[in-house]
Amino acid sequence: MRVFIYMFFLAILLPSFSDATAQCESSVRQNDFVLTSSDKRNREIKVAIRITKYTKAIPYEYEELSYFGKEEPKLYLISKIEVSVNGKRSFIPMSAYSDLTSLRCAYVKVIEDEEVILLSLIGGDAAESYLAEIEIVGIAARRRRVVGGEFPDRAWQITIYSYPDTM
Repeated sequence: MRVFIYMFFLAILLPSFSDATAQCESSVRQNDFVLTSSDKRNREIKVAIRITKYTKAIPYEYEELSYFGKEEPKLYLISKIEVSVNGKRSFIPMSAYSDLTSLRCAYVKVIEDEEVILLSLIGGDAAESYLAEIEIVGIAARRRRVVGGEFPDRAWQITIYSYPDTM
């Protein structure tokens, strides 16, 4: 049943993008990986995602780690995301990904009209399944939106990042 719900969730939320490379697995990702894409201006976009086995010290000290609710600890979490455009790194704050566990799928899409890089992360299981979208504009993350798998029309969380004019 979980596999069916997961596949249904992916079919709804994961459109096929010609300019995106998706990394999807039926099980929780346990290894680091890199997504690559390019835009109409031939800029090379790389997204490196580091997966870390959960311990009480990284990055939390809670007995249990879960996006919502009290569950058994998740074994793998996203510990680092690095985005670069033509080798120039964008700033992605740790708060954009550090509470996302059990990653199953990631893909990147370039929204040409708005010059936005959209990083989508799908993970969790059953009631804790999620889709997190991180919008990167220029050299920094500007917005993060997390929706649940059971009610994808309602956002669990929306975060707007702002920076000094020097960025």
